[in-house]
Amino acid sequence: MFTIRGVDFDIDILDADVMERLEDAAEKIQKRVAEEKAKKYKKNSEFIRVFNGLTEKFIDEVLGEGSSELIFGGSQNMMEHMEAYNGIFAAKEEAMSAVTEFTETFQNTYSPNRAQRRAAAKGKGKS
Repeated sequence: MFTIRGVDFDIDILDADVMERLEDAAEKIQKRVAEEKAKKYKKNSEFIRVFNGLTEKFIDEVLGEGSSELIFGGSQNMMEHMEAYNGIFAAKEEAMSAVTEFTETFQNTYSPNRAQRRAAAKGKGKS
């Protein structure tokens, strides 16, 4: 579970299906933003609306249809959209860090290093 702009989402980012949706949606939005940046907009407001629309589509793809409406409630503030987008990736990084920490702890607990194993093996042979 994680929270974006005060809205809680009960979603497991470490679930392979969720991670795949996130990765696919991230790839799409990065490509689309690059395409939009290449265009020449006469007004900043035009680009902001396009960017916000892309962000909302990304959020709905990752968190489920209607999630962007829960988060933004119709707001077209670009900073709010960027913060929500970054919040999803922050949740992903936090989850991946927890996995890394667990893996390291598990390995250190259950896999004695090579020198320790050799010393233990030598000690058994001298008895």
